[in-house]
Amino acid sequence: MDATRKVDIRAFDRAIADAVDDGVDILNVSTGIFQPGCSGHCPHCIAIKQALDAGVIVVAAAGNVGEGFQGDTSETVFCPATRGDVIAAGGCVVECTAADETDLSKISTTPPSPYFAFDKPSIPGSYATGVYCGEQGCGEGLSCSQNKRISRWRGTPHRSNGKPDILAPVQCPDRVKGQLRLQYGTSYSTPIVAGGIASAIAHVFEPDEPIPTPYRVRNIVKRSGDPVAGAEEGMLNVERLKEQMRNHLNETHQEN
Repeated sequence: MDATRKVDIRAFDRAIADAVDDGVDILNVSTGIFQPGCSGHCPHCIAIKQALDAGVIVVAAAGNVGEGFQGDTSETVFCPATRGDVIAAGGCVVECTAADETDLSKISTTPPSPYFAFDKPSIPGSYATGVYCGEQGCGEGLSCSQNKRISRWRGTPHRSNGKPDILAPVQCPDRVKGQLRLQYGTSYSTPIVAGGIASAIAHVFEPDEPIPTPYRVRNIVKRSGDPVAGAEEGMLNVERLKEQMRNHLNETHQEN
């Protein structure tokens, strides 16, 4: 990756080839590029084909669009996540329905504000969403689970050709100049999906058993997601994913 956070296609290609040679089962690709009209023949998709052909399960970031990112809100899924059997990971956020986005006085915007942070609340477009509850006393009782709402992250690209395939938490807590802030991007949701798939496979399949093909895993992942209001994609549910994997294994045993 260079100073502009771009990956040279030759380095990308070598990294994929090395991963295949090392015998990986699952490949996380938290990078991508917007290629309008790509049908799987751009350099990034061609590079990822070698992994798919080797039976490697590939999870790739769907991309980031809209305010704060390069591009506009009309963009669809980025390459190589556009490629057919690649699992395209979009993003979701946990919103607090008790906090009025126009009334920031109810929520602390200065430390300490545990597990909840505004990026820059004074800038139009910032919004009161986070991974965790800040426990600011806006609700009754010890739990505010009744105020939580899962929503599709607005930076997730528009759907095209059935993608993105699945949603996962899109924030990553980080410290910038000594202050806690939440970074956003499908590059962060991608390893959550890849890790969930790895966990499901490890729980269901014995080490000497063949794992499902990338095509089958993608379909299993899509079926196992929890519904998200207003979204066509579901949110990753690892327990349901394990159940679907077991069903697949049982069907395979019956066929044999």
